[in-house]
Amino acid sequence: MHKGGVSWALAFALFLAAAACGVSLAGTGSGVEAADASADGAISPSLPGDGLTDATPGNAGDTGAVDAATTDGSRDDLCDAACETTAGGHCDGGTCFIVCTGKNSCKRGPSSDRPHCPDGMACDIECADDGCSDGVDCNDASSCTINCKDKDSCGGGDHVECGDGKGGTSRCDITCAGEASCKNGVSCGANDCFVKCTGANACAMDVSATGVGGTRSATVDCTGDASCKGNVKGGGNATIHCASDSCEQKKVQCGTGGGSSCTATCEAGSCSKGVCCPSGTAPCLIDPPDAMVGDPCP
Repeated sequence: MHKGGVSWALAFALFLAAAACGVSLAGTGSGVEAADASADGAISPSLPGDGLTDATPGNAGDTGAVDAATTDGSRDDLCDAACETTAGGHCDGGTCFIVCTGKNSCKRGPSSDRPHCPDGMACDIECADDGCSDGVDCNDASSCTINCKDKDSCGGGDHVECGDGKGGTSRCDITCAGEASCKNGVSCGANDCFVKCTGANACAMDVSATGVGGTRSATVDCTGDASCKGNVKGGGNATIHCASDSCEQKKVQCGTGGGSSCTATCEAGSCSKGVCCPSGTAPCLIDPPDAMVGDPCP
């Protein structure tokens, strides 16, 4: 009895010690396994870069794309409100596109029948056939591209204007490609002016590209047959090019309104009335030099 009692007491003590250490003597459902499971559960859901975390909608990686799409859409919505109502155009990327393909098809100007770019907006205006036969008004645009593609497309009652000379228009690109396409003249008063008269008699009246602002520049390129019949005026940092048989009826005025430099190139048969550079324009570079007629510029 004594030995049996000792054995029973020893077994009971071992059982208590095992329980205290978390070890199951039965071999199933051990405390060690439970501790491992608990540790795994605490780690895996919260690790950065976990697959489940990346796939969660609304995380930071998705926000940028949504915001960008919303911003672009809002910009075009605001643009369309003015562009469609005022000018009959449509917007893409914040630019108002106006396409005039039939006779007087864009009669929407506030004070005349010519197409008008809404105030403070970037515009791209294309005139085919005689779709802008009363000229184009981009005086109040933030920037403007005007393309007069066909015969008489932008000629008629008024001339093509871009930039009001007050510095609000950053850049104007004007192309008169059709015959007599801008026959009533072109006027550019943007910070940077680029005027191309490439069609025959394209710019039959005066072409004035003065440029405004501290970094103003003006480029006038007359390449069509008799494309620039009137006075050609380039101001600011100006570059004027007269191809053969263009700029032949009136003077080329280089550096009007001041500016740091002016360059005029006259090919054979052009600039028959000479090139003048107003006082205070320096340097004034004329090619050929004998085309220079000096002051006064009319």
